[in-house]
Amino acid sequence: MYFKKATLDDLDTIIDILSDGRNQLAEAGVNQWQGDYPSRKQITADIMQGSAYLFNADDNATVGAVAVSAFTRRNLRYCEGRMVKYHGTLRRDSPSRDSF
Repeated sequence: MYFKKATLDDLDTIIDILSDGRNQLAEAGVNQWQGDYPSRKQITADIMQGSAYLFNADDNATVGAVAVSAFTRRNLRYCEGRMVKYHGTLRRDSPSRDSF
């Protein structure tokens, strides 16, 4: 598995992945991501800012997406000592889904 920076050509793939994530959350009774967040406009901005990445399986199939960016102490999470913000999901049908 490897990850790569997303481009605007990947926008529809990211939308599909997030849609699948929304469906999984809804099936589990979780209200998160049931609206228009992140929106197509927000994902496009993440891509343009260079903070959107795709996870690809060894066969090059895209199995996940994430946006990672540094931000202020407001709403922060720590990851290896760095302040980061992320949203992401893995495709339900991904064989590598449980390896994270």
